[in-house]
Amino acid sequence: MKYFVSLLGILVLIGCGANEEPNQSTVDDSFQGGEPVVDEGNQDGDAAGSVAAERGVKEFDLDLDFVDGGDWDYDYEVNGEVRAKVEKEDNGEKREISGEEAQQEIESILSQVVIDQARTTESITSDILDILEVPQDQLKQFTLEIEYQDGERLDFKQNF
Repeated sequence: MKYFVSLLGILVLIGCGANEEPNQSTVDDSFQGGEPVVDEGNQDGDAAGSVAAERGVKEFDLDLDFVDGGDWDYDYEVNGEVRAKVEKEDNGEKREISGEEAQQEIESILSQVVIDQARTTESITSDILDILEVPQDQLKQFTLEIEYQDGERLDFKQNF
């Protein structure tokens, strides 16, 4: 009888967890205490394999204005397919990245930080700057706009 009850308990536990979707804390806890786990999606630009699309990101725009005149702009949009572009201007030299490479760079940011109304703008800003390895004292302005598929939107501008 003990064997039967133990076996039944194991089957119930297995059955309960088999169809469970990962919750937000499971995803965010995946990189505690070590290197962040970065899933860069599939390779063909399809929104179905996009990390950000899976998290519900519809649009993402990040703009960093540096005190030395530099400017970094990250644009990302999911509308059936993913469109991404990164423009970085440093010391008068401009670099533009688009397509899969830009998608991977932006999704790397989005996979490592939670951006929502429950967090302070200061903590979101700090996390993003840490990921990009940009010291806050080098910035003049930080602007972030993000919109999720469910309509949630977060817009803020921070001057330094």
